Amino acid sequence: MTATGLMAGFDSRVADAAMMETFVQEATKFPRFPNGASMDPLPVIDPRRISPPTMVIMGSLDRNTPITQPDLPAFYRDLSSPDKQFIVVPDAGHGLFLHKARLRFYIEVTKWFNFDQPGWGMEVTRGVKPQ
Repeated sequence: MTATGLMAGFDSRVADAAMMETFVQEATKFPRFPNGASMDPLPVIDPRRISPPTMVIMGSLDRNTPITQPDLPAFYRDLSSPDKQFIVVPDAGHGLFLHKARLRFYIEVTKWFNFDQPGWGMEVTRGVKPQ
């Protein structure tokens, strides 16, 4: 991926200029994305095979994988887990964890992994002295 191609992927309405420049500078050090990122259309996998609790979180202005994808509602519907959540972060794009609205992303992910999730139990005992 070239610097020009990477910069074209950012939306200046949602991303800080300094962040975009820093990301491009670091990303172009690699011959390909370290995580093997690709732009495959849905479904990448059969959603019925995904059984753990699942959170789908997307930016409202994502141009790479837009929330208007025709297969997205069926993909979410067909996830096997009854414990699933779909979140759209306003004013964020594909790299929403880097964008101006990133705090909303972090809050939603933190809430998802909080121990108050259904099926998780946390016992708090007060006033009991260790033996």
